[in-house]
Amino acid sequence: MENEIIVQSKNIFSSKAEELQTRLNKLSELKMTEKTYLNTEASMIWIIRGCIGYFDKLDSNFLGKGNGKGIPDAQTDHFASNLYRLSNSIKSLSEFWKIPISFSEEFKTLLDVRTFIVHYF
Repeated sequence: MENEIIVQSKNIFSSKAEELQTRLNKLSELKMTEKTYLNTEASMIWIIRGCIGYFDKLDSNFLGKGNGKGIPDAQTDHFASNLYRLSNSIKSLSEFWKIPISFSEEFKTLLDVRTFIVHYF
């Protein structure tokens, strides 16, 4: 039996992924310091930039199908891993840059889906 999971965001980003990546790059340039960037922020920026591209191209069947024996589809596993990397990178950057963040309820729902995939699939 298949069920649909629909997560509708209240805030719609109507530009292209490249615009979001450009904004991220500009923010990282403002926050860059000689002593910290290469050892901390650079890898997180790289992950976030990659996730922007990944999620921009994600189709509606991104959860795929499992094998019925506790092993998620490769697409599902890829989604869960990328969402986890993205949320951790955002949290870490907000701490480094001292920028308070709060995830939307929709993003938290996706994190719950990710937890379900990893622990219960």
